[in-house]
Amino acid sequence: MEFTMHEYLRLINNDELNKANEYRIENIPTKLYKYIGLNDVPECSYNCSFEKLNECKLDSLKNNELWLSTCQNFNDPFELKTLFIDEDIIIKNKYPIELVNQLKDSYYNGFLIGCFTTNLTNNMPMWAHYASNHTGFCVEYKINKPKFFYPISYELTRAPANTLCMKSLYLIRKYMNNTITDKEKKDLNFYNSLLFHNSIIKNKSWEYENEYRLLYSKEFTEKFVNVSANGVLLGNNVIGIETTGIYLGISCEKYKDRLIEIGSELGVDVYQMYFDDKSETYELSFKKEV
Repeated sequence: MEFTMHEYLRLINNDELNKANEYRIENIPTKLYKYIGLNDVPECSYNCSFEKLNECKLDSLKNNELWLSTCQNFNDPFELKTLFIDEDIIIKNKYPIELVNQLKDSYYNGFLIGCFTTNLTNNMPMWAHYASNHTGFCVEYKINKPKFFYPISYELTRAPANTLCMKSLYLIRKYMNNTITDKEKKDLNFYNSLLFHNSIIKNKSWEYENEYRLLYSKEFTEKFVNVSANGVLLGNNVIGIETTGIYLGISCEKYKDRLIEIGSELGVDVYQMYFDDKSETYELSFKKEV
């Protein structure tokens, strides 16, 4: 069955969380792509921070590691803004607004994020925005653990979360006091799922990205590695991905030889992107580097 976001969200809204999860996992693509930007390094005689950052990105590729970011480190300040709270309604119902905000923050700050896409050849903005105007590169990954991946839903409007947050707080209190019923536990799981899925909804203006998001528990990660305020490097084997190809941007020159060398060390093919001037479309093409 071909995946549709409508069906996935329908299952969630019908409180069929297990079915929704199975449906999502079964339909995660077997391969996804991640664009990597490289800074333009100025001529300087001192230890250049731009070049150091580039080297970190190349080293992580070579070492089979991936940077997962915290939501605070995202370039879009409107991330995780899908749900909104009307403080007047919260206060009117005698709920402490600070607890509601803490509840929201606990979900927003509870995981690390990696962003991927299905687009490689037919999306000029991705190469421009995320691969430094075609001077960077794109990595192809085989997805071995699809359970960590979620397709992004692109929406025109935001949704009120007053009732959702108040109901969640009420049941959390019952859970902590050990007075919650089995039915209420099920309801709480459902509300938790709705809050969690705020992390995979973005404004419709981002739809061109066709994003799939890797969400990895920060709590689990912190058991074996220190997570900074910006994020953390994790091994590809831990998060269930495998490098299967490297694609060089049309204007990727300075680090081209280094990327070809890394590809050789990893045992994966390296491709050069190019634009076919004879083509009627704006789609990019690629050829294998030898």
